[in-house]
Amino acid sequence: MNIRLDLSRHCIETALKRLHEQSVRSCLKGTGTGEEVLSVTRSLLESVDLGRLRSRHPALAGGSHDRVLLSVSSNHAAVWVEDQLVDTFRLEPSEEL
Repeated sequence: MNIRLDLSRHCIETALKRLHEQSVRSCLKGTGTGEEVLSVTRSLLESVDLGRLRSRHPALAGGSHDRVLLSVSSNHAAVWVEDQLVDTFRLEPSEEL
């Protein structure tokens, strides 16, 4: 799964929080489209030092029009900026809703 993040007006942490909230709403409405995204965003928000990530990669701090992509496969996630890999993470399993 690939998720494009718009960081033109806010940082990666805020983008992930908003995506998480959208996924919660989707699950509550019963559309069934947000469960995988919900699990991924929860894991990233709980286990990744996003402040450190922002400080190491200025495009992730917000105000950037660079293409930012979150790529997820099985239990790993990767953040790409302008087709350049900037970091990878192991996703921790999260509790079910």
